[in-house]
Amino acid sequence: MPFCSHCGADNPNEARYCHNCGRPLVSPETAHSPSSVASPQSVSRIELPGLRTVISPTRVITMTVLSYGLYFFYWFFVTWKHYRDYSKEEAYPVWHTLTLLVPVYGLFRTHAHVRTYRELAASHGVLSTLAPGWVVLGVAVSGALDWASFRSSLWGQSQGGAVLMVLVDALSMAISAVVVLHVQGNLNRFWRSLQEVQAMPAAVGVGEVVTGIIGALAWVGTIMSLAGLA
Repeated sequence: MPFCSHCGADNPNEARYCHNCGRPLVSPETAHSPSSVASPQSVSRIELPGLRTVISPTRVITMTVLSYGLYFFYWFFVTWKHYRDYSKEEAYPVWHTLTLLVPVYGLFRTHAHVRTYRELAASHGVLSTLAPGWVVLGVAVSGALDWASFRSSLWGQSQGGAVLMVLVDALSMAISAVVVLHVQGNLNRFWRSLQEVQAMPAAVGVGEVVTGIIGALAWVGTIMSLAGLA
């Protein structure tokens, strides 16, 4: 019966992974064979602690569209949380995210967000293409479009006006997605370059689910509005 050297649990004979901790098992017959001796690289690969910080481009695009652009707020929160958890520095992801709602000041925090990651990557010798200035510009333009769309929604609209509002929202979402893809692509490269941890896909958070639900409702409302004006 294979014995897990990591957690001490007994496992069925046919098991390849520990049912308790999920680590790969080494059977007694092969534990001491020359072919089963793992290289330092493979051993470290197995024993490295996981760091759930990688967010794929597909996930970014899907969630940006599904959430009607709200995903940017969740992404801003969770990437700052990733920074705090890794660096062990004092940081407050929730308050950091709420600054996005403050005119002008939110742009300064956005610049600091990207600049901090650029400096972190540089301190580890990882090249990045992070451009805080361009990110701030993208966020500012996206925010201006959102504000214009919100203002127009307060007034009665013709069908043409409603369609224009949807196009403005779509443009804002596209800019937001480009910004997140640019930054997250660099972040993924940084996390994967670390030797002391194994970068893995980020877990789905409650905030991510909430933004998805709110966004889906926004899409339903938008479609119904367009249908009502047709």
